[in-house]
Amino acid sequence: MIIRSAYYEEINLVADMAVRFFKESAMGGLTYDRKRYIEFLEHNWNSKYTECIVAVEGDKMVGYASGFATDGYTKELVGELFQFYVTPEFRGTMVARKLAKAMTDRFKMWGCSTAHVQSYSGINVGKFRNLWSKLGYKEVGLTMGIDL
Repeated sequence: MIIRSAYYEEINLVADMAVRFFKESAMGGLTYDRKRYIEFLEHNWNSKYTECIVAVEGDKMVGYASGFATDGYTKELVGELFQFYVTPEFRGTMVARKLAKAMTDRFKMWGCSTAHVQSYSGINVGKFRNLWSKLGYKEVGLTMGIDL
């Protein structure tokens, strides 16, 4: 198992995994637009504080984590885990923990003073809490939504 930064040439593979992420996470019933997601990735790919980390087994991508750091509303850099996904056949094999640690390490490398990750309704919240609390994350809030 290799955990590494994604190559630009893998942008379509990451977008394919994002389709699965959006379906499983429920994302408040939002409709996923693959083309717009690729445009988003392309726009942010070379940003200083944006990263997409992938897990690769042989020639197959089995998971990814993408995140960024911002100081748009604070005096410090804050890490935000944007998306996180592991294929079902590789869940329970430490892939999620390795990806989570790699993204957390990236936040630290960037000099972030804190980092946030959030879950959506389709995610097993118990497993989510367990994974992130083992890496030192603590519950600090609640995300709520409304369809308009």
